[in-house]
Amino acid sequence: MTITLFLLYLLSFLLIYQFAGYPSLMAVAALKSKPKNNDYSFLPFVSVIVPTYNEENVIAKRIENLVVLDYPKDNYIDKETITGIIHLEMEMQGERIVDVIMERFQ
Repeated sequence: MTITLFLLYLLSFLLIYQFAGYPSLMAVAALKSKPKNNDYSFLPFVSVIVPTYNEENVIAKRIENLVVLDYPKDNYIDKETITGIIHLEMEMQGERIVDVIMERFQ
């Protein structure tokens, strides 16, 4: 009978610790931790490649989505466009876009 009572108390303690004790312990540990350094001056170089071919109707939405990203400068490279996607980009964002036209390497 004492073993049964001991197991009842042990399992009750573990159940209460799981749902109340451990989260409380983690909350106290989080309050005592050091604040993080929020120096975001260094941003990694990121390349986003969007392969398109005659898609003026959907490229506008994609460019708007890319401009929302919080990076200092946007470079769009347009290679051999036929439909004038460069002009669409320039009209949408003005100064934020640096256009580079690449010629076909033969």
